[in-house]
Formats: sequence, C-alpha cells, structure tokens
Amino acid sequence: MPLFLLLLQGCAKGRRITHEPIKEQNGIIKIDLKDIRKGAIHFYTFNSPKGKRIDFFVAKDSNGNINSAFDACAICYRKRLGYRKEDEYIVCNACGNKYEIADLDKGLGSCLPIPLKHSIEGEYLTIKTPEFLRGGYLF
Repeated sequence: MPLFLLLLQGCAKGRRITHEPIKEQNGIIKIDLKDIRKGAIHFYTFNSPKGKRIDFFVAKDSNGNINSAFDACAICYRKRLGYRKEDEYIVCNACGNKYEIADLDKGLGSCLPIPLKHSIEGEYLTIKTPEFLRGGYLF
C-alpha cells in the first residue's frame, strides 16, 4: 500500500472514537452517574429497534453540569465523522470547530452537537428511546 494511503488511514483511525454499546430496558437507557467524570466526555452507541446505530455522548463540565447530545450535527452529519474530546472541548472531526463542554447546552455555533433530551433520576441519567429515534436521520 502506498505510504500516503497508510498515513491517511492512520490519521482517520486516530480521529475515530470508540462508542460503548448501551441497551435500553423498558424504553429507557440508564447511565450510572458515577461513571461520568467531571471534564470527561463518554461516547455511547444505541442500536434502535430497526437496527440503526445511533451514536451519542454524555459530558460533564468542570462545574458538574451534565449534557447529552447526538454524536453529529445538523451541518456535518452527512460526513458521519462525529466529534472527539480535546481537553475541555468537544471538536467536530469534519470541520474542526470546537466548543467548551460547559457551553453545549447554550446552542451557540454553526456545528454544535444536537442536544439529546435526558433527565436525572436518582443515581442515573436516563434517556427515553423515542429521543434517539428523532435523531436517527443523522446516522
């Protein structure tokens, strides 16, 4: 394989994130809040009842505020590259725009991740299955 193809392949692999598979129970997915660290972004994948893989992430900023979003945006989703974490930022793998974890819920920016509605119930972050389905077109 020519060297430039190896380099290109290596760069592409370095930008991809491994998404942890998560399953729903009774129409809800649950993520233990103890697993979500401050300043961290955790990537997950949900397989819809029709077999579509829907990627998302949960982030906790340095103040302890939690945001969840699809691993896609309304502008760059067709490239199917998603986001990556760099320090306290989430960065689009397609265009390079970056946003502070603390600002994800403000909805500012051209390539901002699309929010995924969640709630906190006791020790768990919960997301209802229909919320995933509304973003299925992104994947």
